[in-house]
Amino acid sequence: MKNSWKKTAAFVLAFTLVAAPLTQTAGKGGLFGGSAITAKAAPPNNTDSGALIGNVTVGKTETLLTTLTFGGSSTYSETTSGVVSVTATNVRDYDSKYGWLWFDELSVTAKEGYTITKCVFIQNSKNPITDTEAPFEIHFDSDMWYIKEDTRGDMDGVTSIEVYGYASSAATAVTGVELNKTSTELTVGGNETLTATVSPDGATDKTVKWSVGGTDASAVKLYTDEACTTEVGADATETLTVYAKGISAGSATVTATSNADSEKKASCDVTVNAAQTQTEELLTTITATGKEQASFSKENVANVSFSYSAGGSSAYLANWGWWGYGWTATVTPSEGY
Repeated sequence: MKNSWKKTAAFVLAFTLVAAPLTQTAGKGGLFGGSAITAKAAPPNNTDSGALIGNVTVGKTETLLTTLTFGGSSTYSETTSGVVSVTATNVRDYDSKYGWLWFDELSVTAKEGYTITKCVFIQNSKNPITDTEAPFEIHFDSDMWYIKEDTRGDMDGVTSIEVYGYASSAATAVTGVELNKTSTELTVGGNETLTATVSPDGATDKTVKWSVGGTDASAVKLYTDEACTTEVGADATETLTVYAKGISAGSATVTATSNADSEKKASCDVTVNAAQTQTEELLTTITATGKEQASFSKENVANVSFSYSAGGSSAYLANWGWWGYGWTATVTPSEGY
């Protein structure tokens, strides 16, 4: 019995030394404060060896790869593009306070060249849920959000996702950006197709940022569709073909800039001309001179032709001009009118 207190103290000390790091990791950033969520702590980051701990390869430094922020039922922005893909099944609503609401499943997958170590699903001030095992996804079941059956939270939706991991292979740098045109002219209301080519073909990040600048930047708007209904945003995009529409007379410059290297870019100077104003005027006067014959006060402006219905006929009298029944005189403009 004399040594029993020593054994107890040793046990308490050992438990404290083992448990303390987990408590610190799990509580980092306030992920678990006051929450009933149970989630695995993220594996430690170091560069001592190449062994596997959980799903993280030790020797690869975990960093924040990108943050996804949802802006609509089917749209989101990224702090760094070209890293992950997001898919959601049956998104039924969006609210700026709650984010994406009432979907069946939302999953995050790494694009080629990247490895995800964890995803933090966030809904504003609610306690987030952290997933540290692939597949990285969150589900909505009845009235509860969960990652795995034993990892549930009190969130009402998902407003953003923090994605952590590392580049799993050396990125292939962008060496250049080209546009199919360096200059073009439009009339107000017209549009021109501009296509960017990012080199090399195997570049890790081939997304670009489209912009319009120059003396009269408002003279041109960029659209993703030929009908010019959806404008191109300022964020990096995989859309390499856009439609430049003339909005008003002026000069502007359209630029495609590599998202991976802002020094790699290409531009097209766009001149927008005012639409020609059409003024109605008397072009010519057609005078009947005989049966199916006419004179024109101005030649080469128009043509006149005749057609007849069954039994129709026409005649010409100087006092009356063309007359008869069942016939039609058709006037058509000459080329250029």
